[in-house]
Amino acid sequence: MRKLIIITVILFCLFRAYTAVFWPKHIFSPAPACTSHPFLSENWEDDVLDPSYQKKISSFLQNYQPNDFRYFRETFIKEKGDTNIILNLRNEQHCFHALFHIDHFKQLDKMVSANGQSWPKELYDVEWRIENRQGQPILLFTKMAEVID
Repeated sequence: MRKLIIITVILFCLFRAYTAVFWPKHIFSPAPACTSHPFLSENWEDDVLDPSYQKKISSFLQNYQPNDFRYFRETFIKEKGDTNIILNLRNEQHCFHALFHIDHFKQLDKMVSANGQSWPKELYDVEWRIENRQGQPILLFTKMAEVID
């Protein structure tokens, strides 16, 4: 009887631990095809760094929430003491690249130092906001799901 109680408690704890884990709804679904680039030319690497492009993207994203897209890491850019990440944003209707500024985001330190090599391409539970800095809108990367390294 005692073994049965112990086994029941263990099973109950395992079940509770399993159901407590939050999985993004798309973690097991394929990435949407990247077919629509509303703002990009063939040279997206140059476009994404252009301030006028960044202004278009910021304006476009004002109509969306972070959970409206899936996020795929392209690269990190460090310049003038700032760290930025270029992400490919996708959903069923849109696919484009955007430059996000990273302010003191310790969670990405190791990923930045290795430029994302050997890290997952897709980032989950990404959060961002649009801020105005020096009269220019910027996309500020604020949060993402923990990446186990």
